[in-house]
Amino acid sequence: MPETITTSVTVYTLDELEPAAQERAVETVREKLGGDWWDSHNIEAVGEVMVYTFAEKIGTPGREEWGVADFPGIDGIKLDGWDLDRGQTILFSGTLTRENAPALPWLDGIVSVELNARRDYVDVDVIESDDPEVRNTTREESRAMREAVETAMHAAWIAGEAEAEYITSAENAREDIEANERRFLADGTLY
Repeated sequence: MPETITTSVTVYTLDELEPAAQERAVETVREKLGGDWWDSHNIEAVGEVMVYTFAEKIGTPGREEWGVADFPGIDGIKLDGWDLDRGQTILFSGTLTRENAPALPWLDGIVSVELNARRDYVDVDVIESDDPEVRNTTREESRAMREAVETAMHAAWIAGEAEAEYITSAENAREDIEANERRFLADGTLY
């Protein structure tokens, strides 16, 4: 006949652990947040920060009425992807105009800016007017527009990187431990 053995295990909250065990517990949760527990929610959060930051930099109207997580996006622009591990890859596609990006250095001769996401970069094409009376944009002015867009995309990538770093930070690990009422063994091992 099978025998049933019952053992008791003592578990602790983070605050009840010795300092060295607390450090181990936080590090374990931090590693899980960046590994086993990294999921589509985290990917979405990083993307949301990137889109919102890009909107801030190009001056998208109405963005200040929204938070990062509920921002509806930039009309005519889509975030196609990003990669924090292989260089500074952020892939936007669509059309920037005076309406959705008023903070850019628009000149009379510039009609729009086309963003074409490629595998690991974005083509930034400054579209000039066909009207000879307003088509007076110099190469330097076109370059300034292109650089302004690239600077805004870079800022969005930096903000996304900072969000990913926060998600895997010790501070966020502590918040996760508290919010999820995680328990540990005496040595700081996750129970």
